[in-house]
Amino acid sequence: MRNHTQKALLFIEPVSSSSKLILKAQEKRYDPLIISANFNQQPLPNEVINTSLTIFQINIKDHRAVLDLVEKISQKFHVDGVIPGAEQYTSLTNQVAIYLKKPGLTEEAISQIQRKDALYDCLKTHHIPLLSYERVITPEKLKAAIQHVGLPCVLKSTRNISSATIKIANTLEEALQIFEAIMHQEEEYKISEDIAFQPSVLIQEYMEGTIYSVEGFLNNKLVSIVSVTEKILSPELDLTPIGYIVRSENEKLLIHVESYLKQVLSALKLNHGPFQADIKLSEKGPLLTEIFIGFPKSQISTLIGHATGIDYYDNVLKFFSNQPLYLQKTKRLNAGVAFLHTHNTLEACLENPHVTEIETYDKEEKLNSSIKQKLGHAFFLHKDYEILKQQFVTLLPHSR
Repeated sequence: MRNHTQKALLFIEPVSSSSKLILKAQEKRYDPLIISANFNQQPLPNEVINTSLTIFQINIKDHRAVLDLVEKISQKFHVDGVIPGAEQYTSLTNQVAIYLKKPGLTEEAISQIQRKDALYDCLKTHHIPLLSYERVITPEKLKAAIQHVGLPCVLKSTRNISSATIKIANTLEEALQIFEAIMHQEEEYKISEDIAFQPSVLIQEYMEGTIYSVEGFLNNKLVSIVSVTEKILSPELDLTPIGYIVRSENEKLLIHVESYLKQVLSALKLNHGPFQADIKLSEKGPLLTEIFIGFPKSQISTLIGHATGIDYYDNVLKFFSNQPLYLQKTKRLNAGVAFLHTHNTLEACLENPHVTEIETYDKEEKLNSSIKQKLGHAFFLHKDYEILKQQFVTLLPHSR
C-alpha cells in the first residue's frame, strides 16, 4: 500500500538522463509511474525495466490515447507531478500536466522553443541581442544568406534538438554539403513521424567565444540559477560538447549572464520547469544559442553535485512534486567531466591522479547516426581551476 506521504510522479517516455532520475525517485521513496512506447527503436533501459515500477505501454504519438490513459491512471493514483523524459516530449507532458490541473507552460511558449527560427524571431522582436541568422529551404537561399551572415557560419536544424546536428562551415562548398545532410535528415524525420512541417535549415553567424550551459529552475517569476557550466567543444567542424567544467567561484560569470537570461525567459514567456540554456560569451556580450525546458543532459547533474554538493536530481523531483528546493552549496570545488571516445584517453584517465570517477559503457553509446560513439566518461576534481583545465586539455589536446 502506498504511504500517505509518498509522492507519485508520472514520467512521459523517459530516455537518457531521465532514466537515472527514475532510479533516484525510487531511492528517495517516490512512486514512479511511466508512460512509454517502449518499442524497439527506443526501449527503456534494462536498469529501469528490471526495477519494480508501474509501466504503461502505449503509442506515445497518439496524444488523445495518452490522455485517455492518464484519466484511468488518475483514478487509481494521485499524481503529484508530470516529468518529460526528453525535450521532444515537452508539449505532450504539458498537455498531461494541464489535464491533471498541474502547472505548465502555454502552448505559445512551447511552440517558440521547439523551433529555433520561432525562438530567434521572438527574441529579435523583443530586441534581445542575438547572432545574425536566416532560415533557408533551398541551396539558392543558402547562398544568399551566406552573403548576409558571412563565413565561417553555423548550420543547424530548425528543430530544437541535439547539438549533434550543429556544424560549422568555412567555405560555401562545406555549407552546401552540410545543408544537404541536414535537409535529408529533416525529410527522414518528417516521414518517420508522419507529421506536416517544412524541412528547413538555420544558418547563423559564427562568432568566437566560450559557450556556457546555464542550468536552473523557473517557478512563475522566480528564476533560480544553479550552475553556469563551461562547455569544452570538439575540435572538428561541429559544436558537439566533449566535456564540461563547473568552476568553484563563478559569481562574476553568473552576474554577467543572469540579467541577459532573465530577458530571454521573459520574452519567451517561460515560467515553469527546470531549464538548460546555452549562452555564448562573445565580444558582443552574452548571446543565446539554445534553450530547453527539461532535465540537463550529458552527466551535468552529477557534475553539479561534485562541484557544489547540490543534488540536482533530488531538486528536480522536489520541483515537480511541489516541494521547496534545496539549493544551498555545501562544496566549492572545480569539477569537470570528459567524454571518452578512444581507448588511449580511457587509459590516460586511469593513470590521472585528478580523476575521481570513471564510468565505462558496456556497449559504445550511440544516440544517433551523427554522434560519435562513446567508451565512457571521467570526472575530474581540483581546487585550482587552471590546473583542472590543464589536465583536461592534456587529456583532450585538440579541444577548443
